[in-house]
Formats: sequence, C-alpha cells, structure tokens
Amino acid sequence: MRQAVAPRHALERVLPGPDLAHLAPGELALLSGPFGSGKSTYVSQWLAASEHRFLWWTPSRALPNAADARELAPDVLVLRLSDADERDAQFVLDCRRLWPDARMVVLSPYGWPNVLHDSDLRVEVAVTARGLCFTPEQTAAWALECGVPITDAQAEEIVVESGGYAIAVGAVIQETVEADGFDESVCARGCDRGVAELATAASAGIVPWALWELFLMSADAGELTVGAMEELWSTALHGPEGLRAMRNAGFIGEQGRAGYLGLPGAIREACRRRISTDLPQARRAEVGVALADSFAAAGRLDDALAVLRSPELAEVRLDFTARHWARLHELPAGQVRAQLTHAGPNPDPRLLVAHARAICDVLQRDHPGHLTRLDRERATLLLDQAGRRIDQLDDTARAVLASLMTDERGRRRINEAGEDAVAGGDVSWLVRPALAIQNGVVALGDGRSGAAGDYFAAAAHEAQSSGLPRLAGMADDLRVLVERLQDDPLPVHRAAALPSSSASGGSQVARLIRLISAVETLDVPVLQEVLVRPGDVPIPDEPVVLHVMQIYVQVLALMVVGSSRTTLAHLDVASSAVTVELSTFESAILTLTRATALAHAGETSAAWTLLAETFPNPASHGDVELLRTQILIAQGRDDEALRRLDDAVHRSGGQLGRKGAWAHMLRSVAYRHLGDHEESNRSLTVAIMAAARSHLLFPFARMGRSELTAVVAQAQRLDLDASSRALVEQLTAAHDALRRTRGLVPLSEREAVLLRALVGIDSVRRLGRELHVSPNTVKTQLRNLYRKLEVSSRAEALRVGRLMRLIPPEGDDAVVAGNERLGPL
Repeated sequence: MRQAVAPRHALERVLPGPDLAHLAPGELALLSGPFGSGKSTYVSQWLAASEHRFLWWTPSRALPNAADARELAPDVLVLRLSDADERDAQFVLDCRRLWPDARMVVLSPYGWPNVLHDSDLRVEVAVTARGLCFTPEQTAAWALECGVPITDAQAEEIVVESGGYAIAVGAVIQETVEADGFDESVCARGCDRGVAELATAASAGIVPWALWELFLMSADAGELTVGAMEELWSTALHGPEGLRAMRNAGFIGEQGRAGYLGLPGAIREACRRRISTDLPQARRAEVGVALADSFAAAGRLDDALAVLRSPELAEVRLDFTARHWARLHELPAGQVRAQLTHAGPNPDPRLLVAHARAICDVLQRDHPGHLTRLDRERATLLLDQAGRRIDQLDDTARAVLASLMTDERGRRRINEAGEDAVAGGDVSWLVRPALAIQNGVVALGDGRSGAAGDYFAAAAHEAQSSGLPRLAGMADDLRVLVERLQDDPLPVHRAAALPSSSASGGSQVARLIRLISAVETLDVPVLQEVLVRPGDVPIPDEPVVLHVMQIYVQVLALMVVGSSRTTLAHLDVASSAVTVELSTFESAILTLTRATALAHAGETSAAWTLLAETFPNPASHGDVELLRTQILIAQGRDDEALRRLDDAVHRSGGQLGRKGAWAHMLRSVAYRHLGDHEESNRSLTVAIMAAARSHLLFPFARMGRSELTAVVAQAQRLDLDASSRALVEQLTAAHDALRRTRGLVPLSEREAVLLRALVGIDSVRRLGRELHVSPNTVKTQLRNLYRKLEVSSRAEALRVGRLMRLIPPEGDDAVVAGNERLGPL
C-alpha cells in the first residue's frame, strides 16, 4: 500500500489572465471561490516558490499601528475575507493604507465586495474558482505524480463526477493512492471524504452552517429550476452570494436538463449519504414544506416535490401532495402514478382522485393517450374507493370525480354534475379549464361542434388567465380545430388574426391542424412530411373523436399523395386500432371516410352502398350529398348528379360555406362531361372564386389526378380576376409538385422518342415523316403519351416533360432526336 500524500493544487494551469508571478508592488489580485476551491493552496504554492516576505491577515485579527506596520513591511499581503460585506471592505481599505506598496492578494468566498466597486482600488489579476477547477489532464498528471497512473477516461470521470472541485479531486486522488489504483468505488469514497471535510469546516464556522444546510438540501433535491434554486438559497444570510459563487465555480450548474441546476453526480450522492447526520429530519421538513408550498403556489410543482423527495419525508410529502392534489395535473402522468402508488393502505381520498386522474385522463401532461385493461381496472378501483368517502371531498374533488366516471367499455361520460361544476363558482380555478376541455371533447364526440367550440374557447381564456399555459395551449388548439372543421370559412380567418396561447406545437391536435392545413392547400412537402407509413402508429382510444378525425384527414391526404391501395390499407389498419365503443357521430365519420376512400379507388358501387346503410337519402350532412354527387359523376350519370347537386344546394338555402368550391367544381366537371363547355367554364369560375376566398385547393383534387389535370388545363384558359388567377397559379404549382412525387414516368422507347420530337415539331404530319410512321399512328402514340403524362396538349406535354426531366430544360436548343439535331419550328 502506498503512503497517502496530502493533496496539492497544480500550479501548471492556464489562467484566465496573468498569474500571480506577474503581480507588481502596489498591485492587487483577487481569488474568489467557495471553501475547498483551492484558492488558499494556490497562493501558498506560489509563495513557497517565491522569495517574497508575506503576511496572512483576516478581519478578525487587529491591525498593527503605523510604526509596527512599517516594521513588518511585507512584499505580499494575503487577506482572507469571510463575508465580503462592508466590514470586510473596510478591512481591505485599512490594509491598503497601512501597506500601500505591498502586493495584495485578496481571498474572498463571494467575489469583490460591492462597497469597493466605487473605491480607488483596482483588481489587476483575477482568478475565479472556475479557473481553479481541475481539468482531466491535471487530474491525470497529479495521479501519476502520486504513483497511481489513471486513464484519460478515468480522469474525465473524476472531473465530471466532482465538478473539478479541488477538495473533492484531492480526496479522490488520496483514495486512489490508498486503494493502489482507481476503480468504480474510489470516486464515491473520495467524494464522501471531500464532503466530510466541508462538513468539518461548517462545524468549525469556516463555512456558515446555514449555507452548508442549503448545499445539502440542493443535493438532496437532485435538480431544481433556476428560479427554485435561487429561492432555496435566498432563505439564508449570504445565501444568494453563496449560490452565485457555487455557480461561478461550476459546482452547481446544469447537469442534464436545460434550465435546471444541480450538483455533480458523485458530490450529490455523497451529500445525500451525509444529510441525515448533519440535517435533522424535522429541520428538513420545516424548510422543505415552506419552500414546497411556495413553489406550488408559483406553479412549479416538480420543484416542490423535489425538495421533499427524501424517503424520510414520505409522510410529509403525502400530506403536501394531498393539499395540492389539484395541481398534480400539471405533472407528467407517469410521475404522478409513481408518486401515488405508495400512498399507503388508507390514503387521503383526494389522492385517490388525483391517482385515478393520472391514469385515465388523457389530457394530463405526457399521458400516453390510451388505457390498458389493467389501467381501467386500477382507475375503477380508485374511483370506487374515493366515491365511498365522498363526504370527505370538497366541490372541486367531487367535480373531478364525476368527470372521471366511466362505463364498462371505458368510454368517458361527463354527467350533469361535471358540467355544473364548470359553470358553478365553487370549483377551484386549478381544475375548471381541464373540466371544460373534457366537456368540450365529449360534445365534439357527440357531434355538437358549436358547444365544443364554446367549451374550448372558455377553457383557453380561463387557463391563460390562471397561469396554466399547457392547458391554455391545449384548449386553444382544440378551439382552432373546431373552427377549421366548420362549414363557414369566416371563423377560420378571424381565428388566424387572433393571438394564440398555444404552447403545444407538438401535440396531437396541433399536428392534426397542420395536416388539415396541408390537405386544404395541397401543400405536398408538408403532406409527405406529416403522414406516417400505413400501420406504423396504432391509434390510441381516448379521446376517440380526435383519432377518428385524424383517420379521416389522413385518408384525404393519402388520396392526394398516395395510391388508392395505400389509402385503403392505411384505413384498414387505423380503423382496426379503434377498439372502444363509438358514438353515432364518430361512427358516421368512419363510414364517410371509408366511402370516400372507396370512391377514390374506383369502387363507386361499394361506396354508394356504404353511404346508403348509414345515411338517409337525401342526407342532411353536406359532405355525404357531395360525395354521392361525385360518385354519380364517376359512374357517368352526370344528369342525375346535377339534379342531386341542385337539391343539396336548395336544402342548404344556398349556404354551402367552405363546401361551395367543391360543389361548383363538381358541377363544372359534370357539364364538361355533357359537352356544355360554356356552363362548365362558368361553374369552374365560381368554384375558383369560392376557393380563393377560403384559401382552398383540395376540392379540385378530390376526384383524382386525371380530373385535377383537366381542371388545371381548363382553369388556365379562363378569364379571371387577380385573386382567382393567383389561386390557379397555386393550383398549377401543387399539381406540378404532385407530378414530381410520382417519380420518373415509365415511357416506352417509342413514347420517349415522340416526346423529344415534340420539342421541335408541332405538326402531326411532320412528326409522322420524322418518325417514319403514318399520321394515324402518331395520333395513337400521342394519346398514349398524353395519358401517361396526364396532359391534354403539346404545350402541357413539353412543360411536364421538362418538369419531370424527361427532356432538357426550355432554352436548350441542342435537343437531339436519334442522332440528328432538330431545327427550329
């Protein structure tokens, strides 16, 4: 066993400025950092290596008179401050008057005294605690000097786990020497030894005991937000200065999560092992409960539970949790479940409600969105237990209990008590927004979109006013979703002009809104980005109405960028994942979704039959009647389609809202098929004008790629106003983007030659001569080429050919057919 050596701090380091060797007579150096940072050792080593006469002095020691001071005449005067307060500041000024020519080195735990900032004294050399921290290279070099070489990885581990804190690094090196090498336990034992030295300094009064308590509590809490850590340290005299010194030294800092502060890992665990010795449980409870209540009132419940995390405070933590049970909704659902699983055999009934809420309320933060069979059984048991002790619950807890009641299939039913709770004034503001959101989701599932929108708007306003940003964002997303689903386009434009409180940009609802927008505007890149591959993600079962809506919108999106086979496959997988009982409204949405997908796949008879089984004929649902019209057109029954369309418009009083563009587009297609091009153009003009007002492109893509191509070509020939022309340009760009998603069109060799020949020839007869075939053969080949390119003219064929890079870009006159250069037309 090697003999342990006393730790020493290496002088060979890179300082943030000139080191003490460059300190000139009459100049001043400041070394700041908490106890154990190595500043005294640093100065001692410098003095030992120099030939200076020196004195160490503290404020508690009386200063000599002028004559004695001249007799002492030190080259270096080292002043060790205690609090960096006014008393220490005056002490520094007095020393400078007595020894004006001495090199003065000030050691301070909290930095330069504030009082001295306005004095004539200037700091020429400053060494911070961070500059005194050990690096992995210095740690490895020190271990090697002691005869116990360590690897670079082990040196890095020591620095990370100890924060490079000199007193801890020194203790770890000592343990390494005594163990004759480094192993997994050495770092922990070394940090235990370093923490014991800190505790001894606190017992001796070198470190204020109150700050030592805060250091231990900071370690026990693990991680706290910056604000919570500052509030904790503000409870003691010089606490803020102490925290600042710790942060400047890097001994308290971000160890993992951004915005959270904590101690280095091994130091933290060493303090936790020490805390029961130095900080009685009653004292921890006294300080912890006061802080936890303050944190909870400020909405920082995770900080509140962190300061009460110690196992010895389990009963105190449960009492605190029961008093603040309504705020647990702000924590991740999994964390709440873990906290309340150990609530004991006869817990406070409010904890039963909070526990059940974390299990079955999908609105809770980080809830997975679905309930397993065991989840339902556990929640039912908790709710039954709470219900038997309902006389011990206040109105707020009773309202939440009512909102969580479920039937045997697990479908949430909010009864009249739940709705009355939101309207009444006896329910805490902490739960009112969440109850309003739940009521809105139920109303939405029943097809009462107007009532749902009112609930969501009220919840967003109340949550925002109450300082509950997550709930405010969720409610605002739901409000926007309802408005996006309305037939009237005006609320959507009004909503777009309002500031949003949403803080849930990654939420399921926010993603659904983004997908709806991408579908409506035919934003192809976003559609490809947002859509998942069929079957990748199972659909959670609560709240089922949102997932049913998501299925519908995903099918519409796949109709744009996918194939009919892909669309139907996705629908089958997504529908099979919805295993809960559906409301009439939700079932109707799924039926409409399947009929829409079948019609897109060309299975029009199956789509018609499916609609007939669920919806009356005629149906009040506008989408159903327009889909029926679209099916009739696809079946070639254009006259019947126009009659049904006229009936649908008449029953709506002519108020089709956002469906107006779809209706007029269908009318245009039907008239075009019948050969009435004048009426077709007139209807298409009205459709484009309606779409421009609502910023919609999707109605023109509902009938598939071929009809979209025909509509784009027809629209480009119309005489339109500026806003309508702009929409046609957007539609053309979207159409081109959809063509690019198809990849390379599989042209035959003859069709590829024909396309290249079109660049320089616009006559069927000349094409025939060039290609050595008859004009009729050319016409047949052109029809096949146009069909593959989804175009109807030579100009469109050339434009699409260039877009798909089947022919060189426009302006390149070196186009070759075969081996011959084609001349100009």
